[in-house]
Amino acid sequence: MELSKYIREFELCVKCSFCQEDPITHLPICPEAERFGFESYRPSGLMELARALAHRNIGLSEGLAKRFYSCLTCGACDKLCYSLTGKRPLNLFLETRRVLVKSGFGPMPGQLEATVNVLSTSNPYGKPKDQRFKWVKEAIPNKAEIVYFAGCTPSYYFPEQAQSTLKVLKAAGIKFAIMPNERCCGYTTIMTGQDDAAMDIVTGNVKYIKETGAKTLLTSCAMCYKIFNQDYFKLAGEKMDFEVTHTSLFFNDLVNENKLKLKKPISETITYHDPCNLGRLNNVYDEPRNLIEQIPKTQLVEMERNRGSAWCCGAGGGVKFAFPDFANWTAIERLKEAQSTGAKLLVSACPECELNFMDSLKTIDKKIKIQDVNQILAMSL
Repeated sequence: MELSKYIREFELCVKCSFCQEDPITHLPICPEAERFGFESYRPSGLMELARALAHRNIGLSEGLAKRFYSCLTCGACDKLCYSLTGKRPLNLFLETRRVLVKSGFGPMPGQLEATVNVLSTSNPYGKPKDQRFKWVKEAIPNKAEIVYFAGCTPSYYFPEQAQSTLKVLKAAGIKFAIMPNERCCGYTTIMTGQDDAAMDIVTGNVKYIKETGAKTLLTSCAMCYKIFNQDYFKLAGEKMDFEVTHTSLFFNDLVNENKLKLKKPISETITYHDPCNLGRLNNVYDEPRNLIEQIPKTQLVEMERNRGSAWCCGAGGGVKFAFPDFANWTAIERLKEAQSTGAKLLVSACPECELNFMDSLKTIDKKIKIQDVNQILAMSL
């Protein structure tokens, strides 16, 4: 059992609860722990369950699987534990998911359905393949050194986000292409431990990207960025011939180089939500904020929990596919926090965060609007 290689992580956990409370605001930081309360749903409890599993003191079960698959993989416990002990509990939780899959106890039905959809329709939602590029309204090359990977959520749910990205690229005079055979990056499949299926997705995407001649793969989705940037190399076992960057990084560089000018004012009070996959898991905090502040007449106000202290949107780790009620609860907590700033607009840099927020906004009496960073950039050109 591969869990044995993480034995040091087990032994270092002294149940200090440092992973459950943000040390800056002293507010809850782990949605799973806050929602379910029981020790077995807390990071320290998951560590203990993994330890017992590795030593064969307990067996696999549906109840145990539910606890590990309720983890949003937001990285909050990982960041805090690393600062204290130098260890990474998130790696242990993801390894446990692989064990659950190999033993037939994982993934959860909704997560498996998402993977089946990716393999058959190239997206986790099961939407028709031939509708993926309905948002494209003009001829775009299939080969270039910079390739824009739109991702599933913008392609099927937020075409205006993908179109806004193209508008910004054109305004900056960037020559770019899109992948004619783009399919899901495999985020949910990879994060839920379905390695065999993930390999099919990874090898296929790497092949397709190389066919475009890409030197840079550009994505506006934080989940895509995390997966391409961190997980593809581990799974493919080879160095990629292209670098991966997020649009917030790419556009911020263009603004700094005076190649992208934001002129039109947007008289709006904005609060920014840090996507876990862009913030805690990739340390991208300043660039999206810099872009927002470059827009004339915008006012950026921070939520109490921001940057490394940010509360997760609730969609990560495949949780939205498996436990939509929990994902909804987590998003509502964040929406309340956003509303309390007095901002009229909640902006993020991840379509999956934005989709979960918009779904949850329908269930509560809140008036805040939600948009992507690239949308407001396009509005300011």
